[in-house]
Amino acid sequence: ILVSHIMLTKDQKKKIVADAKELIKKSHNFLVVEFSKVGTAAINELKFELKKAEAKFLVTKKRLFSVAAKELGIHLGLAKSDANLAIIFNPKELLEIASVVYKFSQKIKKEKKDFAVKMVYNVKDNQAISQEMFVTIAKLPSREALQRVPCCVAIDGPCPRTYTGCGPRLPNEVLSFWKE
Repeated sequence: ILVSHIMLTKDQKKKIVADAKELIKKSHNFLVVEFSKVGTAAINELKFELKKAEAKFLVTKKRLFSVAAKELGIHLGLAKSDANLAIIFNPKELLEIASVVYKFSQKIKKEKKDFAVKMVYNVKDNQAISQEMFVTIAKLPSREALQRVPCCVAIDGPCPRTYTGCGPRLPNEVLSFWKE
């Protein structure tokens, strides 16, 4: 699905659309990112981190990906832009990659380069996820960190209103995430 800036034949375009559809179907969610002025070394660093979570970072043509998504009933509505477009296909929960992508975007912004998450889409639930929710999820502690938090309350439904004082209080972001 990696696309260069050369003219593609109709058969090549059909293959790219078919490959994109297959990747979407295998994903739990995907992120659409636009980037410019970001070096290959930085992108490779992000790819390496995403690979640990079994996610794939692929650069593609916006129009061809939009066609693939539309054929699956997903309407992206991406605005025209001169920036490069990449899709991060994630077969696991968004929590697995959100902090990696968010931290990378913040690092790139400090370097005065552009890397922006334009859309987050939950394929399993067939719905877009807002930018605010993505940032909230990205800022959540990892599962490993949460498992280390001592807590006396079993959580099997909506988050309990009170804690018994047996461990540190969980951050508000975690509580609001559980309520939804």
